[in-house]
Amino acid sequence: MPRYYFHMKSKQRYIQDETGKMFGSTGEAYVRAREIIRKCLQYTDIQEDEQWMIKVCNDAGDAEFVVLFPRPSLASRGDIAQRTPHF
Repeated sequence: MPRYYFHMKSKQRYIQDETGKMFGSTGEAYVRAREIIRKCLQYTDIQEDEQWMIKVCNDAGDAEFVVLFPRPSLASRGDIAQRTPHF
């Protein structure tokens, strides 16, 4: 199983995932990235201008994909973080 790393980045900050997590597919890693975003939106006060994203990388450090955080004004509606991805 491949290991995926979930690095969080904004205009001002970079939080590197040193341990990662193993998933059976890229789709499963995508779902995890969305869960991380949902929890961050639920428990933190993200400002509109911060523009956070999660860059999901493989063991070689190559980006598999990037998931953008929704704007806080949209995220407060609650429907964005709950959508199911289609692969």
